[in-house]
Amino acid sequence: MEVKIDKRDRKILTMLAEKPRATYTELAEFIGLSKNATKTRLDRLFTIGAIEKILPTINYTKLGYYSYDVFLKCAISGDKKKKFERYLREHDNIIWACSVFGSYTYYFEIICKNAFEFDNMMSPIVTLLGDSFREYKTVLCTERIKIRPLV
Repeated sequence: MEVKIDKRDRKILTMLAEKPRATYTELAEFIGLSKNATKTRLDRLFTIGAIEKILPTINYTKLGYYSYDVFLKCAISGDKKKKFERYLREHDNIIWACSVFGSYTYYFEIICKNAFEFDNMMSPIVTLLGDSFREYKTVLCTERIKIRPLV
């Protein structure tokens, strides 16, 4: 069942994506309603399942980590693909991973203390892929200003 949300509901979702710990008062000021009306709307968004959880955005650089965005090209299928995707899901330092289409096969975000640690984490990935491995490109993100999902 598709649920309709209006402009104010979208504003609530936008604010929570940017600032998950926003108070009812801050939300109310942002959307232009009273605190009680805002709480009622937020409760409704939880009830209809539009919001399941409110999660914080973690600033890994404050914890001494750097974030590397990795675009990986490989040619795998079947059991090898399942094994590789399980490896990505279970790796402690990989905080985001997905398959993509186009020039690359996978995108993942990995956090490391330095470039040497990054190399040590990428070596097993290349080994696991074996002949399927083609190449990867990396972008070092020194600071994530904001991670905002599209609403």
